[in-house]
Amino acid sequence: MKVLVFGLSGQYGGVESFIASQVSALYNFDSSFSFDYVVFDGIPSYFEKLQVRSDVNFHVIPSRWLHPIKYMRALKRIFDENEYDLLWYNVCTLSDISLLKYAYVHHVSCVVHSHNSENMGNWVNSLLHRIHRQFISGCSVGYLACSDEAGRFMFPDWGSGRHGETVVPNAIDVAHFSFSAGARQAMRKRMGISDQEILIGNVGRLHFQKNQLFLLDIFQELYQELSNARLVIVGSGSLESSLRNRASSIGDGERVIFITDCNDASEYYSAMDCFLFPSLFEGFGIAALEAQCSGLCCAMSTGVCPDVVILDTTKRVSLNASAKEWAEAVIALLELSVNVNRSEARDIMMQTRFNLDNSTSFLSNLLTDFSCESK
Repeated sequence: MKVLVFGLSGQYGGVESFIASQVSALYNFDSSFSFDYVVFDGIPSYFEKLQVRSDVNFHVIPSRWLHPIKYMRALKRIFDENEYDLLWYNVCTLSDISLLKYAYVHHVSCVVHSHNSENMGNWVNSLLHRIHRQFISGCSVGYLACSDEAGRFMFPDWGSGRHGETVVPNAIDVAHFSFSAGARQAMRKRMGISDQEILIGNVGRLHFQKNQLFLLDIFQELYQELSNARLVIVGSGSLESSLRNRASSIGDGERVIFITDCNDASEYYSAMDCFLFPSLFEGFGIAALEAQCSGLCCAMSTGVCPDVVILDTTKRVSLNASAKEWAEAVIALLELSVNVNRSEARDIMMQTRFNLDNSTSFLSNLLTDFSCESK
């Protein structure tokens, strides 16, 4: 079955991680699968995670904002020159559904997969999303979502039973993200973190959705209580300059470490002592799942899907709570985790639906069924 995948950006984030891990697992599960990708402006730097087989094709298309005519021509050319059984449309918003329309015209089955629960763009994106929601049922054969919240945000008739609405677990490679003492020692040495220091961590795009300016407020409060605390933020994005400026005012100006070029955070999780995730909203929150797989205590916001809470050392904190209250929650979690064996998290995660080995056949059957449906 030949599948065209949409939803990759130039930055390696949660959606990209999900697609890469799922594609690799699907290849291993059923060699009849074949995946090509639609990407913007150029092949992403993390392409080796996607190019599991030599026959993978990347369709590079120009920006729809800068080159709208070339953009539409490029989309049309994809279907004029190739044959696909299914378009797997991974999106955080429906601000543009041009690819869906071209697939529909070329009689390619389309399944839309929602990965977010609120608008993360400007008012124009929000308006277009609301408009296109009304047409989504006409050009797709199925609805997938990382959570019920994400499904309700994306699809006006989510839960009606008319489009095979299914929550697909954001499963991860448990073995890959499990705690490693060796990786912890090596990574902390690389970052200049001593054994006496407490390393707080955050992983995600540097974007308002992730609420990282508030994260720095929390860390400043935490630093007042724990002078040996450090913070590492793993991710890149448009807020980098603002975040760096804010971080420079905390302590000696070297308390916060930015890692802006990372396509795999697994070793950073091992190096951390606590994971802090105050996102304003999340369709799911895959980084928090990865952090728990590494046995980290986690403080996440009530904007994160509650399904992500797996371990007893993970707590949801209200977005209405002050930075000081968040810091107090982190300190309590650090105290709770002192006697926790982080390696035991692997065994717990292995038994959940978020273990990639447990979910691959489920997704394989879904994609196969949807590809056979007629419009």
